[in-house]
Amino acid sequence: MKAGRNGPNISHLMFADDLLLFGQATHNTMNSIMSTLTKFCQMSGQQVNHTKTSIFYSKNVSRPIRDDLNALSGFTEASSLGNYLGVPALGRKPRSNDFYYLIDKVKNRLAGWKAKQLSMAGRITLAKSVIQAIPIYPMMSMQIPRSCLDDIEKIQRSFIWGETENVKRVHTIGWNTMILPKYLGGLGIRNLRIMNDACLMKLGWNLRTKKESLWTQVLWGKYGRDGNATTELVVKHTDSNLWKTIADLWPRLIEHEYWAVGNGSSINFWTDKWLDDNTRIGDLVSVIPEEARGWKVSDVVTNEGEWNFDLISTTTPGEVINKLRSVVPPSHDNELDVQLWPGNRMGVFTVAEAYRRLAGFHMQQEARQWKQVWRIEATERVRVFIWQIMHDKLLTNWRLAKWNLCRPYCSYCGRLEETTLHVLRDCPLANIIWQHLVDFQHRGRFFLASFDQWIAMNIYNDIGQATNVKWITVWATCCFWIWKWRNYRVHETNFKEIWQPWCFILNQVHSYKITQQRYFHMEELTKTEIHISWKPPQCDWILLNTDGAAKKETGMTGCGGLLRDSNGRWVVGFAKNLGNTNAYMAELWGLYEGLILANNMGVHQLEVQLDSSIVVDSIQHGRIGSAKAWSIIKRIKQLLDLNW
Repeated sequence: MKAGRNGPNISHLMFADDLLLFGQATHNTMNSIMSTLTKFCQMSGQQVNHTKTSIFYSKNVSRPIRDDLNALSGFTEASSLGNYLGVPALGRKPRSNDFYYLIDKVKNRLAGWKAKQLSMAGRITLAKSVIQAIPIYPMMSMQIPRSCLDDIEKIQRSFIWGETENVKRVHTIGWNTMILPKYLGGLGIRNLRIMNDACLMKLGWNLRTKKESLWTQVLWGKYGRDGNATTELVVKHTDSNLWKTIADLWPRLIEHEYWAVGNGSSINFWTDKWLDDNTRIGDLVSVIPEEARGWKVSDVVTNEGEWNFDLISTTTPGEVINKLRSVVPPSHDNELDVQLWPGNRMGVFTVAEAYRRLAGFHMQQEARQWKQVWRIEATERVRVFIWQIMHDKLLTNWRLAKWNLCRPYCSYCGRLEETTLHVLRDCPLANIIWQHLVDFQHRGRFFLASFDQWIAMNIYNDIGQATNVKWITVWATCCFWIWKWRNYRVHETNFKEIWQPWCFILNQVHSYKITQQRYFHMEELTKTEIHISWKPPQCDWILLNTDGAAKKETGMTGCGGLLRDSNGRWVVGFAKNLGNTNAYMAELWGLYEGLILANNMGVHQLEVQLDSSIVVDSIQHGRIGSAKAWSIIKRIKQLLDLNW
């Protein structure tokens, strides 16, 4: 069976324990299939299980032909391909009822958990690791209907806040906040709709970059009406749902990809990203000359193989010229240009980075205060509680009074409104604890600061009396227990006050610290001194020493090196301005320029010494330190393979 006019011929697909045979719905084809199965049974000694074997017809096959072929084969007709590895193999657009099994699976998991016995931190962990993971596998191959994903998220929300069928809870923090990354103030829960798109983008990426795979050949042969597909895929209403889904995501896929320069023949100099994973040169240029719009990167190289700065200097900004100096010019001897994915130093596509970019998180600055919160050396439930505090969403009397559920005053002192700051700091019960924990010289600022100032003071400063533990840990643990004791006092009639609660809090901090030290116990590192000095090469050999450096403030880099003989005499040296790049690239450039210099001088016995183990590892073991280094490492290996 041919997959489209330009697609490959497919007769069968073999899986671990399944076999699919393809053919036209004719008597001759069916006779051939039955003959093949008979020969297989005779040779293997096995038999075909007729109850587990079925025929699936396309909608174009008439009923009389189906009946004849069913009778000829003795197999039953199937209305679908069924499930494979738990995922429905649909030949049509997915419907909500195709995925009710996912919702049932989530509910069955919840039925086995005792949500009442779990803290909010425990419920969050289970929601992220189990509930959220259930639909991921089918997401990798099809677009699950939104209504189904919304139902799963609704179950997830209810579980996190401790709801049951009979008991409803207040969701004090909105779902749109909870699905933010932790470094932006959320919990790192994934939005399932965006996650589904990110998973399907992986199919699109493979379709774009792995055209030798059978499934990509089938799709391109069947639906690939535009052989280039540089910006969009052509779609007809009769196309498969998978092709339509990938076509919808195609522009976003191309928007984020960038290139590693090989021979430069596939990369548009202006409109493609190739200097780095963020820069299109065309976006930095006011006017692109008409005659230059179609330039490929290979068109901007001189006959000597260097960048043609004279050609582009009048239209290209200086910052681009500086970056260009650190990129190896393309050469017709190189391999083809390679498409890469951002967010990964190797340029490998990851669903996590696709999700981050589809959600727009890559454009947002990491908030320092949230990084501090999730690094607190305390239990997860303490960290989650501090997360709630920083959003100012505790269910205090002041907040409940806004919904006319109670009076806004403190349940202990009864004089002031019970805000978050009052219950955690200003209430006499809390105040006395802080008096024993906060260092005397900082108490004035501590008790007079506004809510936001108070938060910042405690997460960034060391203001505690105890010197052997971090203050942020003491503060977070204290806040957690003050709130817990407040709730015990209000809701439990038999609650007894803790004697010297500040001592209890410090004991909690120390206990956690000791537990972590035991768990993460590591052998004491021993310091080894290594004396480094220049070592001469063997007699009649030439030694190449190279180095690279980067200036952090400006990003400017350079490299240099020299050749010396076995007596240590200087032979020749070099230095090169590399413009704007990093130290790793500068080290590689130093080695590359040094090898070219030695080769041009006719050196036949060369030893190389440099002080970067990462570069040595990259060259010897092929562990490319970054996608940007792909081209220059290829060049270095070509030089090393010469007959020195």
